[in-house]
Amino acid sequence: IANNTTTYTVTGTDGNGCTDTDQITVNVTTNPTVDAGNDITVCDGTSITLSGSGAGIYSWDNGVTDGLAFNATTTTTYTVTGTDGNGCADTDQITVTVNSNPIVDAGSDITSCAGNYITLSATGAITYIWDYGAVNGVSFIPISSNIYSVIGTDINNCSSSDSINVII
Repeated sequence: IANNTTTYTVTGTDGNGCTDTDQITVNVTTNPTVDAGNDITVCDGTSITLSGSGAGIYSWDNGVTDGLAFNATTTTTYTVTGTDGNGCADTDQITVTVNSNPIVDAGSDITSCAGNYITLSATGAITYIWDYGAVNGVSFIPISSNIYSVIGTDINNCSSSDSINVII
């Protein structure tokens, strides 16, 4: 096995004792060092882009195209094969961990009389951001009927939304 570029010489002798020589140089190149990047963690449905480095042409498994975004839906280990201009190749892997989005519930629709306090309390996440200035679990007097939407975020920083109808 040749580990570096070497020139080999061969001498041939025929039945009459005549000789001749020839040479061949075997160029040995190193394989590229392909890098798929660091493992990542995302929320379900997040658009991600995987790009290899260290070679010239990249081929991914699991239907991924190098440099094109796709939606991550399940935790998967992806393998990239990178090939350089000499046809030498190397592989690397990246694990994309996909966290589920929380199931946020804004509660049931509310019907109330003008001037009465109501409380909006969503469940299913850790933090909540309501529109129209409402604060989760804090009573207020709504000015008019509206559809109130809430975005809930969980411990993995994944979020989803829900809404309720407040009728005054």
